[in-house]
Amino acid sequence: MKDIQDQLERIFLVLGTPSEDSWPGVNSLPHFKPDRFTVYSPKKLRQAWNKLGYVDHAEELASRFLQCFPKNRLSAQAALNHEYFSNLPPRLWELQDST
Repeated sequence: MKDIQDQLERIFLVLGTPSEDSWPGVNSLPHFKPDRFTVYSPKKLRQAWNKLGYVDHAEELASRFLQCFPKNRLSAQAALNHEYFSNLPPRLWELQDST
C-alpha cells in the first residue's frame, strides 16, 4: 500500500464506499472527505477472498465483522454464537481460558 488513501480505496473496493445511508454521520468525521474516494458498491467477500467459500458460514461471519460502520460490526461474544462455530467438537467449548 502506498498510503492511507490507497488503503481505504482497497477497503472500499470490497466493502463499498461509505455514505450517509450506510454509515450515518460518516461525512462529519474529521478526516473523511467523500469527494476524495471513488464510489464503489459492496461486493461479496468471496470475490476478494475466494477461499471464504470453502468453509460453511465463513463468508457470512467475515462479512459481519468487516463493516465500515462500527455499530454494524458483530461483537466477539455474538460471534461465538454464529453458525460458523456450530460444527466445533463439544469438548472444545469445555477448554479453560488461558491468559
